[in-house]
Order: sequence, then C-alpha cells, then structure tokens
Amino acid sequence: MRDLFSDDDLVCAYLYPVATPAGKPAIMPLDLCERAANQASRYPGLLHHHERELAAVAAFVQSCGYYWCVHQQATAQHSAQGIHTMRSCRSRIAAAHKAFLEEPLRQLRRSHADLGSTLAQVLGIDQDDAADPQQVARIQAALGSASMQMP
Repeated sequence: MRDLFSDDDLVCAYLYPVATPAGKPAIMPLDLCERAANQASRYPGLLHHHERELAAVAAFVQSCGYYWCVHQQATAQHSAQGIHTMRSCRSRIAAAHKAFLEEPLRQLRRSHADLGSTLAQVLGIDQDDAADPQQVARIQAALGSASMQMP
C-alpha cells in the first residue's frame, strides 16, 4: 500500500470528492474504498484469515485507475480534447490501473511470493499459475459482492 500511494496524484484522487446520484452529497473515494474493503473482508465465502485481508486490500485499491482518471478529468490535468468516448475512458482507466499496481505487486511478490501472486491475479494484473484458482475466485467473489453493495 505504501508503494502504491507514494504517487501524490493518486493520493489526491482518493481525497477528491466525486459526484453521486442527484440529491446526494459528493463522497470521497477514500470513504468508498474503506467501505468496500470492510464489506469484502466480511464476505462469508472466504475460508481463511489471509483471504479476508487480501480481499480488503484488493477492494481498497481495485478502483485506483478509475479514481485517478476522474480526478485528472475533474482538475483538467488530462488533455482537454473535449468529451472522451466510453471506450477511451475505459482504456485510460485500465492503463492507469495497470501502471499504478504493477510495480507495488512486483515488490510484494519479491517479499511474499504467494500473497503477491494471488493479489496480482485477483486484480487482473497477472495470470500467474502460482496462485490457487479457487482462492482467487473466492476473493474475486468478495470484491464483486462488495461492489454490488456500494451506493
């Protein structure tokens, strides 16, 4: 987490309020990510304590590319070429997601190979055969459940 959030722009993105449905106040991504992490860690299908911790971390960071892109767009730090197409937005989000997570996950794999491989696969950064596919599926189910419960 420390390596991921060493980027000042990403920290700002997590602290920059984002729009919500009409009539609701803006909310900080940090708050949304903390809620998602809590919900993911309590998912009943997780069998082991370390799965709960990995689910919480994954839920907290899985939207980093999205929040970074939203912040860049809102503060006009990205090219002002008008409205982006949905495809270009998805492409920018995916590229940012990978750019932010690749190196911290590589460092995690160096110090904790199994955890790093599992988390990388859960987040869609790597398709490492070292990770247990059933464990990855359980953690991804926890992320999906947490996402479904978000406002």
